[in-house]
Amino acid sequence: MARPDHPALAPNSSAAAAGAPPGSQSMIRASPGRSVRVGDIGHLIKIVNDVPVVTPPSEIDRTNAYQLRLAVLQAAAQGHATIVVDMSQTRFCDSSGMTVLIHAHQRALAEGGELRLVIPADGAVLRIFTLTGLDRVIPCFGSLGEALLRRSAAVIIPLRPLRHPRRPPRPGWNRGQDGGA
Repeated sequence: MARPDHPALAPNSSAAAAGAPPGSQSMIRASPGRSVRVGDIGHLIKIVNDVPVVTPPSEIDRTNAYQLRLAVLQAAAQGHATIVVDMSQTRFCDSSGMTVLIHAHQRALAEGGELRLVIPADGAVLRIFTLTGLDRVIPCFGSLGEALLRRSAAVIIPLRPLRHPRRPPRPGWNRGQDGGA
């Protein structure tokens, strides 16, 4: 679904129009059963069980996070609210990659879907997501098969911590006012 109000989703948009460096390839539409590459390093988008699966490179950092963003936007532009990012071959993801994934998750939630991540339990990427708490915000699965299963509504944890209500004062806190010792 093309959106002329959004540069990355407009018809005939190029990677440069979406903030990509010059020389990047244009986005390509994926059809069911086919795979396409987006950008220079080849974020692979394939449709599995009517769900787009984006395969990022082995390392996601500041230099290539925009391509992951383009791939996820392309999958969303085709009317898919739920998107799977298969990070089973990804060894490293820095804060720019996490930012792309957070924004993609928020976008998917706003459209009634979700972003699902495939991250092996023994990988370094899961450790990064666990340390930052993102594993509690974005659904993570150990295999692509688990991520593709249809699920009931997920429990969504807010990205910002909830404020604690004010606690009542402890007994004896103002001893001077009530005549205490």
